[in-house]
Amino acid sequence: MNAAPLIRELNAAGIRLSATGDRLHVEAPAGAVTPEIRHRLAANKAGILTYLHQPATVADLTDRNRMRAALLALADGLHLDRALVHRLTSVDLADCAGFPADALRGYLLALDDSATRHAGKVPEGETAPIYCQHCGPVWTHPDVAAVLPVVDGWPRALGCRWCFIRKAGGYIPRPLVTCDTCASFQPDTVNPGAGMGTCACGMHYPMQPHRCEQYQPKDTSHD
Repeated sequence: MNAAPLIRELNAAGIRLSATGDRLHVEAPAGAVTPEIRHRLAANKAGILTYLHQPATVADLTDRNRMRAALLALADGLHLDRALVHRLTSVDLADCAGFPADALRGYLLALDDSATRHAGKVPEGETAPIYCQHCGPVWTHPDVAAVLPVVDGWPRALGCRWCFIRKAGGYIPRPLVTCDTCASFQPDTVNPGAGMGTCACGMHYPMQPHRCEQYQPKDTSHD
């Protein structure tokens, strides 16, 4: 496999590669480097090292410096952390060449969104709770929640922008839920009307709002 596409793919997942001699250095968020990625890095190590060690011409360096300067100016205009631009690799900068300013602004905003999620924070404006088929209860923008089908009281999505955080093993900040609205909740058999019971997570106070990644909305149509 050509090294450049693999490096671009890893960059998009927040994985940065660098080389010192015959050693390949990997910088990535916790959990981002899966066993599959480790295998691909090992299988393509020689090609990656060759690519990273390619000498840059004066023209290449000038183009990269100009692109980085342009992106820094755009980041300042968007009030984004300049570190987003400084972390970009030579491959990233080359990929940005030729794109209009609006596209580059969108790219920087996407980088900022990813960095915010990797940090375990909810991006500004995402105030609506939804239920993702894969991630469970998560936050999203109200405009997104408004167009989703509502099932068992929750806007439902087949996937969400937190899915890549889940796959990387990262932390997902979640909306509050209660056990008594969860499909795993088992009401107390002695006094079911009191609202007490247990669930698969072992909660003892099911009416207490809390955050739970295993929450599953129950069918309330027959309640």
